[in-house]
Formats: sequence, C-alpha cells, structure tokens
Amino acid sequence: MTDTEHLVRHIEQRLQRPLQPAIRQAFLHIPREEFVSQYYQKRENGLSWKLVPASTQQVYQDHVLVTAIDDKERPFSSSSQPSVMALQLEALEIQPGQRILEIGTGTGYNAALLGFLVGAGGQVISIDIQEGLIEVAKRRLSTTGNISVLYGDGFAGCREYVPYDRILATCGVRQVPQAWTDQLQSSGRLICNLHTNLTSIFLCADKCPSGRLEGRLLDIDASYMLMHTGSYQPGKPLDWSAYEALPQRHVQFAEPVDVLLKSPAFCLQLQALVPGIFKKYHGNREAIYLYLLTDEVAMRVDGDSLLFFGDQQADIEQKIKQCVQLYRASGRLPISEYRFSLDGDCLHFSVAGKAFQLCLQNE
Repeated sequence: MTDTEHLVRHIEQRLQRPLQPAIRQAFLHIPREEFVSQYYQKRENGLSWKLVPASTQQVYQDHVLVTAIDDKERPFSSSSQPSVMALQLEALEIQPGQRILEIGTGTGYNAALLGFLVGAGGQVISIDIQEGLIEVAKRRLSTTGNISVLYGDGFAGCREYVPYDRILATCGVRQVPQAWTDQLQSSGRLICNLHTNLTSIFLCADKCPSGRLEGRLLDIDASYMLMHTGSYQPGKPLDWSAYEALPQRHVQFAEPVDVLLKSPAFCLQLQALVPGIFKKYHGNREAIYLYLLTDEVAMRVDGDSLLFFGDQQADIEQKIKQCVQLYRASGRLPISEYRFSLDGDCLHFSVAGKAFQLCLQNE
C-alpha cells in the first residue's frame, strides 16, 4: 500500500464511508509530503512549540499539522486535516474546466488538490497575505500549469480573474466579505468557515440570480484560524473581579448545559436568541471553567446547571431555557439539516419549520 493509499484509508475510516471517486483520485495523486517537510509540535508543557521534521508516517495521518507560528508562538498557518479538506471538496462539486478562487494558500497542498480536480482546462487562483508562504507554495506548485499563487488580502478576494465558479476559504471569518459574493458567478458556490461567538460552522452557499447566497450547513467538526490582514489586534481583557462581585445563583436545566454547548446546532440557536452572548475560559491553578457572558451577566457552566453572577439574569435564564426546549422539539437535528440565506451581515437560518436570525459581528 502506498503512502497516499494509507492517507485515503485514514480519511475513509474517519468518515465511515468511501470518498467520492474524483476526490479519492485527487488524494491518491497528490503526495502530501511534497507540501509538508516540517511542522510545529506542542512541547510537553503545552505552552510552547518545537519545529520537527515531518516523518512520512505523520504526514499521512488524518491530522492537522501546524506549519507556521509568529514571534509570540501563535499559529497562523497549517496543513488542514485531510478529512475536513475532503468534505469541503466533495461539497464544492467541482467540475473539470472550472475556475476556482482559494482564500488562504498555506502550504499549497489544497491548491494542488483543486488543480487536479479542475484539470488542464481549469484554473485555480490561490491567494494569501503571508508573502513567505506564497514564495514556498509557488516553488512547490511550479510544475503545475493551471495554478496561480498570488499575494492578496483575502477579505478583498481577487478581482483579476473574476468571475469564479467556486470559492473556497481555508480560514475562518466572522462575516462573509461582500467581495466574495460579488466575485462569484451566478449559480456559483462558496464554502467558508463562519465563526460566531459560541461556535464554528461551515457554510455551503450557492449564489442565486438575485445575488443572494443561499444554502446549507455542512456537518464538519472543525474550526479554521481566523483570517487576518497581517497584523494582530489583541482583544480587551475582561474584568473578572467585576463579575465575581455580583450576586450568585445556581440554575438547573433540563439537560446538561456542558453537553449542549458542544453542539453547533444548539449554539447557533442560542446565539440567535441571545445576541451578544459569548464564551470564555477562566480559572486558576486548581480549575479552569467555561463561562457564558453578556454585558450584564456571567454564567459559569457546571454540568447541567449554570452559576449566574449578576442580578439581571431572569431574561437570559428564560431565553436559555427556551433554546433548550426548541432544540429538543426539533429532534436535536444535526447541523446538516439547517438551511440558510445571507443578506448582508444577517444570517437567516431554519430547521424543522422554525426560523431564526443572527446578525454577524466582525469582532
């Protein structure tokens, strides 16, 4: 069995089904080792990284591999988990001869897979804002005749080769840039990873004749690094002492809250019912806790209950209970059963006859 055959086997074991024939051939044809010669591995203390050579055994596992970190040891590029890549490639329904825009070149491995799928008559435009990554990817893809790697701000897309039949973003966003919609041809398809304050979801959107994006959510359990413009803007630190000084009260729910918060479907509904809610981890040497927070209230997650900090909790408590009831009434349907449309920065989604609206915030 060849190395690429081993990788395909690992992917299919993860998905518990065979890959679509064209996607299977792409992974068999493109060696991942040509795009990952080394990667960063967490040290035993879990606080820092070490650069290690990429062994053949490691490269052909179904694992994400961090390939670049900044001077503060924050990862900013990786070779994505192959099974996640496969699910996106299948959902794109790529046809030979199509023109595809990839946002986030990274190692160039995904661009090579796209190039194989569109064939000699197709074209792949891959852009990245990290010039060092671009130069390396160009060398790795130099023998292909249908892939162009360019420097560019992902938020702006790439106007030079519009329109695109498909757009694939291999990075996370908090809002879908209007440029992506504008540069996608009518009936074209976009896949991207949308980060909300509570969860990560993958949009598979088709462009309607009206110009609006409509589609479904993909059942992908992953979260890409957020797209950036080249500079890091740290968030404002929270004043935890202000929350902890507020009145406290335990509230029990019909189902374990910690389990519910692992469901993207539940989190998406909760985000729509309680706009502005977000989550943070906080603790000390003894314990780390997950908190849900709003401007007025903090809630520490404790199994099937929440420990509320604040005296303005009644409305939030009721909305969380309402969300639990809605989620149960919908039969706990997976995220793949959700349909959506996107109007500007407003995500409209529905499931089991219930409609929701979520205003996306680029924070």
